[in-house]
Order: sequence, then C-alpha cells, then structure tokens
Amino acid sequence: LVVTTSTAAFTTKRVIQILSDLIISCTISGDMNPFTREGIPIKERQSLLCEQSLVDVLVKLVKVTLYHSNLPTINDIYKPENYTTYTICRLSYRLLRQVIKDNPSNQLSMSSTEYIKFMEEMIHFPEAIATLMELFRNNKKLLDKITVDQIIFFVTLLKERGMDSNFVRFLSILCECDGIANARNQLLVCEKLVVKNPNLLIGIKKVSETILVKPPEHKEWMNIEQFIAISNPNLLNYFVDTIKLLSDLCKGRNVETCSAISTVMTYDLVFSCVSNSKLPAELRTAFTELLLHLYIDVEPFEKQNFVNFTRVWSDLGNKALTSKKGAYEVTVKNSNFELLKVFIFDYLTENRIQVISKTNVNALSLSLLNVLKHLFDYGFYVDPSEIGDIIVPLIQQMDGRTDIYEEGKDYFEPSARFAPNDETVIAMDCKHNICLIMNIICDIRLDLRLTELLNDFKQKTDREGFSNPNSLRTSRVSSPSNSDDEDEIEARRVQHLKDEEEEQKRQQQIHSFKDDKEIRHLFKLLDLDESNNFVPILQDLVMYEYPLLATTAATLMVRHFNQREELIKSLKQVQILVSEKNVKTYQMVQEKLEQLRSWRNMDLDEVEHYIQDLTFLLHDEHDSSLTKVNTAHQRILHNLNAHQIIAEILPTKAGREKLDVYRYCFNFLQFFCKNNTANQHAIFKYLDVFLRYLTKDVGASLTIKEIFKDNRTLAVQISENQIRMIVNSIVEGQRFPHMIELLETLCIVNNAPLRRNQTMVIKLMIEKQQDTLLLFNTPESIQRRNQLVREREHLNNPQGMLLYHMKCIELICNCATGKIYEAEIKCQSLYSLKDIFLQLSDPENLWEIKSQFCDFLLEVYIETEKRLRIIESDPTLWNILGCLFEDMTELFSLTGQTISNPHLRASSPSLTLPFQGFGSGLTLSGETSSSSSSSSSVHSSSSALPTQSS
Repeated sequence: LVVTTSTAAFTTKRVIQILSDLIISCTISGDMNPFTREGIPIKERQSLLCEQSLVDVLVKLVKVTLYHSNLPTINDIYKPENYTTYTICRLSYRLLRQVIKDNPSNQLSMSSTEYIKFMEEMIHFPEAIATLMELFRNNKKLLDKITVDQIIFFVTLLKERGMDSNFVRFLSILCECDGIANARNQLLVCEKLVVKNPNLLIGIKKVSETILVKPPEHKEWMNIEQFIAISNPNLLNYFVDTIKLLSDLCKGRNVETCSAISTVMTYDLVFSCVSNSKLPAELRTAFTELLLHLYIDVEPFEKQNFVNFTRVWSDLGNKALTSKKGAYEVTVKNSNFELLKVFIFDYLTENRIQVISKTNVNALSLSLLNVLKHLFDYGFYVDPSEIGDIIVPLIQQMDGRTDIYEEGKDYFEPSARFAPNDETVIAMDCKHNICLIMNIICDIRLDLRLTELLNDFKQKTDREGFSNPNSLRTSRVSSPSNSDDEDEIEARRVQHLKDEEEEQKRQQQIHSFKDDKEIRHLFKLLDLDESNNFVPILQDLVMYEYPLLATTAATLMVRHFNQREELIKSLKQVQILVSEKNVKTYQMVQEKLEQLRSWRNMDLDEVEHYIQDLTFLLHDEHDSSLTKVNTAHQRILHNLNAHQIIAEILPTKAGREKLDVYRYCFNFLQFFCKNNTANQHAIFKYLDVFLRYLTKDVGASLTIKEIFKDNRTLAVQISENQIRMIVNSIVEGQRFPHMIELLETLCIVNNAPLRRNQTMVIKLMIEKQQDTLLLFNTPESIQRRNQLVREREHLNNPQGMLLYHMKCIELICNCATGKIYEAEIKCQSLYSLKDIFLQLSDPENLWEIKSQFCDFLLEVYIETEKRLRIIESDPTLWNILGCLFEDMTELFSLTGQTISNPHLRASSPSLTLPFQGFGSGLTLSGETSSSSSSSSSVHSSSSALPTQSS
C-alpha cells in the first residue's frame, strides 16, 4: 500500500485484495464479504495496524486514487467506468472504520482536523460518513466540540439528500458518549430537527386503535402495515433510524426533549407499535427503546433498594411483606404498565428458544429484557406470585442448550455457540440480562425471608412477654437513672441477666436454624431451581467465551448454593431501630431522600440545604469539633442508599454556580465513609467519577483519601491509570499538601507499606518531578526556602510551599519504606548524601524538615533491600552524623541535660539504632573515652566538607 501511494501505475487487483484481507483480519465474524463484514473488533490487530501508520497510508491512497481518476465531481465515482476507483475508496474507508471501531486510542490518533476535514469533503460518499460516525462514536473530545452550525449542516443535508439514514445516525451518535447522555447536544438536535423541521420526520399518529403513517411526498395518511408493505428498504431504514434518534434524544432523563417528543409519541402509540407482531422486528426494537427512555426510565421512578437492612421494631409483624415506597406505589394503578408486563410475559413464553441467525428478533428480545430489568429495578414487580410466573419463561430463554442456528435445524456446534461473533453476541447479551434480573429476584427473595424471620422473632418475644425490646443489644447501653429506687435497680439487674440468657438462646437458634422445620418454607419461596434445571443452565453459561456472561452466571451460581449462609450474614447486618429518636431520624432521612431523588427539578439552594441536613446527621452530636462521626446514622444512610443519590449528582455538567453543590456532595461522602469499611466499599465504585473533580476545589481529594484510609482491600484495587490521574491533577495546579496525603494513604495502609502502590506512585511522580515534587535541592531554591522560613510561611499558610515540601519528602520516604529496591534507586536520584548533608547543616532550616531528611536517610540509604557497601566508609555520611551530634548537643544544652541520659537517648532511636551494625561503632555519648575518639574521627572526616558553622 505504501508503494501504491507513491506510484502512478499500480495493480488495482492486488490493492483490492490487500484491503479485503486487512478488513477480514480486524474482526471476528462469519461474513467473509469485506463490503458487508462487521463483527467484533480484534483490538490487538487494530493497534498493530495503527502503529504501522495505516491511517496515513489509507488517506494518501484515497487521495492518489481520486487524483488519477480525474473525477469532475465526487458523484461521478458511481459511474461504471469508475468502478475500480469506487471499490478502492469504499474498501479504504471500511478499513479505516474497522481500525478505529470501539478503540479509543485509535480514535484519538485519527481525531486531527486534517482527517476530519478530508472526510467532510467526501460527506456524500456513504462509506466516508460511516467512518466519520465511527470516529465520533463515544469520542468525548470531539462530541464536546460540536457546534450549532455543524448540527444545522447535517439537518440541511437531510433536506438536500432526501432523508438519508446516514445523517440521522450521525445525529444519534452526537447524543451520547459511553452510555452517558450529552444533554447539550440532545437539546440542539431536538430544537433544530424535531421542533423546527418536523417535516423531515415521517409523520405518525394513532386514531382509535389504528396506527397511521404519512410517508414523504404523500398527502394522505395510511395504515402503518400498508406503509411497511410499499416502502423500499431505504425508506424503511430511515423510519427505523428516526425512531432510534428520538430514543437517543430522551436518554439520561432529559426533561425538555422528553416533553417535546411525548406530544407526538404518546404511550399508547409507542406501546401499540411494540406489541404489533406484524411490524418488522427492527422497527419494534426501535419503538421498544423509545418506550424505555420516554416513559419508563424517567422521573419519578428510581432504582429500589430491595434488601432493607434497617427495620423499625414497632413495625415488625404488622405486614407479611416489606412495604416499599417508590415507582410501584406511584404506578400500581397504571393499567398501561400492567398491559406491558403481560405482553412481555407472553413474548418470552412464545420466544423461549432463541434462533441465532435471527439477529433482528434477538435484538428485539434484548430490548424487551432491558425494559423488564428496568421494571424490576424500579419496583414494578413486588408480588411473589407475579415474580414466580415470570421466572419460568426467563429460565427457559436463559438455557443456551436449546438454542438453534436457524429454523429447521436442531443441531448447533458447541464451539460456535460458545464463541462470540456478530450473531451469537446478541443472544449472549440476552442471557446476561436475564442473569441480572435473576440477581434482582434473589435480592427480593432475601428481603422476604428476612421479613418473615424478623416477624417470627417479634411474635415470639411478644408471646414471651417482652413487649419492651430491652433484650436487643442496642438497648442495653441504657442504665437506670439516679432517681430509681433499689428495688427497681435490682429488678433491672435480674431482667438483664435473663436478657443475656435469652440472647444466647437466640444466637444458638440462628446458627442452628438449618434443621429448624419452622423456617424450611422460606427456602421454597421464589425457588429458582424448582424444576432442577437452574444449576445445569448456569453451568452451561459459565462455559461461554464471553466474560461478562460467564462471570455473572458464576456469581449467580455461587449465590444459589450459599442461600443459607447469605441469610445468616444478612440477618446479622439488620439494624433494628428501637428508640423513638432513631425512628424519627430514620423517617426524616426517608423523607429528605425522597425529595432529593428529584434533584434535577429543584433549585440549587434547595439541593444544598437537603445535602447539608444529611451531612449534619453524620456528625457526632457530642463532638463540638465536628470531626467524629455517628456510626448509627452512617448505617441508616447506607441502608437507604443515600450515597447513590448523592453520587448521581456529580457526573452532571454545570457551571461555576454548581461548584457549591459539589462541595456539599463531597463533604457528605467524606463523612459517610469515614472510619466505616462497609461505606468505603459502597462508594468505591464511583472512584472514576470522583477523580474527575480533583482539579476543582470541591474536596474530592479528601473524600478519596477517606475511601482508601486503612482499607487494604480497596487500596490494592486502584489502577495505575487512576493513580496517574491523581498525579496529573497535581501537574495541572493542585500542588497542595492534601494531594500528597492522598498518595501517602495509598502507599501506607494500616501502618504497613503496600509495595505495589509505592512503586507506581514514585514512578509516576518522578516522571513529572519538575511539576510534582518540590525539592529545594539547588542553591537558588534553598535561598527561596530560607526566605519562606523567615516569613513563617509554614505557620501562616496551611496550603503553602513549605508544608508541601515537607509532604513531598515524607511521601518519598513512604515510597521507600519496606526495602523496595526499585523505589530506593529512584529516591537516591533525588537527593545524594551531599544534598542531605547540606539540608541538615543549614542553620536556617526548620527542625521539621531536618526530621524528614533523617527519615529519608534511614529509608533510602541505610535500611535498603540491597545494602550499599561503600556507604560505611563514605565521609559524607560521617559528616551527617557529626552534624546530627552537634544539633543534639545544642538541643540538650538548652535543657541542661546530656546525651548520655538514657531517656533522651531512647527518644531518638531512629538516629542511633540504624548505625549499630557499622564497623566503626559510633557511640553518641560525650562521657567516655571511646566517644571522644569517635567524635574526633567525625570532626577529622568532616574536614573535607564545610562544617555546619561555616
């Protein structure tokens, strides 16, 4: 190809063959036609081709081909005499698209203005716009730069080209990035296309029970089935793509776009199209996605917390089932959703066997399963009998052993069924969604079992006469008041002993309830393996070469075999609220969270007020400094998923006016996970979101620090890229002590070094040490430091340079702690022994900084993994020891004590113990003859370098 771009005459057949082979090599697919092949991209081969500068080669190839063809206009490429030129250009663009497909790094390498402008010049060429679409897909850098003029340009192209599906697909790509809606682009597209140019969309309405469509260039409305029958493939594709565009405009709960679209696309109309079996599967799939984003994934519906670990004692035993607030209470009387649930049940029953070759039908099944999962998430399924009915068709469709490739064939190669390609991956996604739904059903089942057990516990205690639940552990902290008489005190003491005995009996019952006949019925509730087919199905799913499905199926299998252990563990986590104060707090938090769920429609001041109230609950009311936390309230807020609601506020885009809201969010999350392992794990999954806010002054670093503090399990999970984001934020202007403290938290966990993180941190910090480390290791910088010391900057500015310098030295020491050779070598490159001597001998240097350099000397040069053989005879080291001896002598002279005092000697073990193994045997005492000789040897060896006084 490189030779081809530099010569005028070339063998076109050979070029076409090379392009075809490269297209086939980039993807996994059964389609061997390079003009239609899609498939799953092979990232290793994509990267390999990009490293060989294939993008530049292909762009030059297209330019050379067009130049030698002498085409008057780009439209002439379709003429028969230009077939070779057309084929080469088409294959070149298809190869470009395959190289960047689902590959962010390759997308980035092709995001230059030169390449984009070149493709825009050939915008009328279908393969060119397809490549341009792939370049913009999930490319946040380019999507954020989209302007109004560019959107108007594509709308204008729709007018000029007569409703081309390619331009509609491009507008859809602009509306989201990596599953996150781009509200700005959604509003722009909705305004310029849906509102101002509705004539570019195919008209549709529902009259009585009939769906009518008005095709372009037709004056009369016609039945949608008739429209499908007379439409050519291009017009039908355009109709499908416009419905998909409307769905993309509604993603992310965009209230403005949903309001504009719902005036035309009513619920009855959309549901009628979804349930009409006479319509093509791809059209029904598009309407299913529209139904989800326009009417289901909207306010006020929110994901429910199915396992309620916080219960009120007085409410136990009143109801057989746990009452839940949320979507179900709002819509339980909505017959439309009831009809939808019935339709999904019937559809799954009819299509319990998947035909792999019918990708359009499988895509419809996947969309309906996604709708079903959202209905479960939002609490539309709470009745056990209703859930039990839907379990049967779900398990049947989850069974991959019954899949067939096409109608009439009952034989399917196992290797083909397990291997992912462009056909099987859709069926695998269907099964993965079913596994997720099964996990939700397991959560609902666990909550029902907990409720039954707690109700039974309450009934037993009531029968035994314990109307006042003093037997609960949480109530035993109360003690009799001073006004109680002796008889009452004695009665309470006897009652306390009885309570202890009852508690022991209850614990024995809990641990031995496996054989209790009274609770056996709990494990028959929503039994997923009633037909003894559930486990073999999961065993089969684990064999799939699709990590997402195999992992989820394995997790579900483990959960199935650990039902009893899961129930015991969950029972121990239940928080029962007894006191009236805690109950009122629980109810108050519930009310505030219900209000806060609608934060998108609230004023910023109101949102701040609610978050402040929740944060105040986390503080210990007896602590005036507001540094201690209330663990009981932490648990209540965790059980009510307050952290999820707060975390959802952060990813939204906003201007400076919303920074205060972010500060309150991070302040809440900081105290939410402070000294609480369970809460640390709960918000760890939002780490990537938190890292984006490090460059803003909103307290993100303090929250991240609390997540990892004394939590080794989470500290080992942080990736190098995430640590790099922290270091990059320092480079971008966050040179503050608290950022260094965050890195220290990752290196030293529970006072023990974490070698993995230490190596990554010191490596990344040294890579950009000019922007990250403040060393003061040159004469000019030392003068600057001394000036700051004289100005007492470390006392007046807690975010100043001196404190940052101290933290940097401390971080370097922490990275070398534990005898890590790689870190020690890197640290030795920062400060030599001579540099350490200059720092310690400087009379203007702070004692705090000198102390840091003593630790640096210890960790980097003395307690090393590989001992430095020449260090014992290095005169600089003895100069350092002499300097330290003089400083200690001066310090002790101020108090009138001598160094030989054993208490004083014990107060500075780090200065004496590390040197005991040296052959010279330096003794820090001025009272013996050996000390005199040692002192003299120190002074004699220090003559080579300036002394501290000089």
